[in-house]
Amino acid sequence: MDIPDSPQPVWQMLHLPCVAPEALVVVLQGTDRSDMTAFVPGWHEAVPRAAFAAILTERKSTADAALIRARIDEMGLTFGQVVLVGAGSAGHVALDLVLQGRAPGAGAIVVDLPRPALPRVMRAAPASLRFVQHRDEDDPEGRAFHEMIRVLRDLSFDIRTFALWDGPDPTNGALNTFLVELVAQASRYPSAARHPTRQDDSTDAA
Repeated sequence: MDIPDSPQPVWQMLHLPCVAPEALVVVLQGTDRSDMTAFVPGWHEAVPRAAFAAILTERKSTADAALIRARIDEMGLTFGQVVLVGAGSAGHVALDLVLQGRAPGAGAIVVDLPRPALPRVMRAAPASLRFVQHRDEDDPEGRAFHEMIRVLRDLSFDIRTFALWDGPDPTNGALNTFLVELVAQASRYPSAARHPTRQDDSTDAA
């Protein structure tokens, strides 16, 4: 995705299925250029009934949420049918959108969260969050990351993680596994016309 010089979030539609989409995967792009859109061609083969879009964001989660809401309204979807994906600084945006209740019901896949920390104000009901985290030179044992995960689990969030401190790098496999799982959840979420009220069961996996 080309990154223009713009203070506002920029939307780019990446893929639409041949049928009405059952879910929308929104790839958040941070200004640190942690580009996840290269994975999209393989992803839409794994989840053929999902639509894919990208947003360039500068951590303005309010503007991002408004833009996503406008687009899902056009598609007849709800936030419960959205999966957010972000790496680096965009991972913070994805996490903030969910935890601050700006994308209620959305799931999120967060990759290599810098300086893992939770927002000071959290308004969200428990949601499904997936993390792929590599070793951080500033915190080689991942203490901040594991503490954040502990707090989220204590709050009954549905959490799964791949903490990749050593050994081979299965990032792509982890992303595909998490994406298929969360899109399946999102596809079962009632559409906007049905005014959904659903709470996912929690699962724990390291």
